[in-house]
Amino acid sequence: MIKIIKHFLTIQILFFLITTQSFAYYNDLSACFQESGRKYGIDPNVLYTIAQAETKFNPYFRKVENEKNNYIGIMSLHSSWIPLIQQKNKELKKHPEYLYNPCINIDASAYVLSICFRKYGNTPKGLNCYFQR
Repeated sequence: MIKIIKHFLTIQILFFLITTQSFAYYNDLSACFQESGRKYGIDPNVLYTIAQAETKFNPYFRKVENEKNNYIGIMSLHSSWIPLIQQKNKELKKHPEYLYNPCINIDASAYVLSICFRKYGNTPKGLNCYFQR
């Protein structure tokens, strides 16, 4: 019985440590969502929801559907937007791998979303524009 209790307590402690670290990670990202949202007039909850739904907050996310459809980073940014983003941020032209930095990816994605939402409004069509669907 003592072994079972020790095992149970060990599992609870591990769960606590994992969830605490996850919460801290999301809390750190919160500033990125807030700042980028404010900067481009995008509700930070929209940015947060995209990151959660598309990549489960994985900053190293990469999905290659075919030669023209690649998605990258925490916000699943479509590769067709990269040239536009590189015009705005010259550093990304030299180092496109910086898009794996969560805050840079969130900022670039908020910029793209602002373009799409200006064109189509905060609608499903605006989101489709972002994802190039």
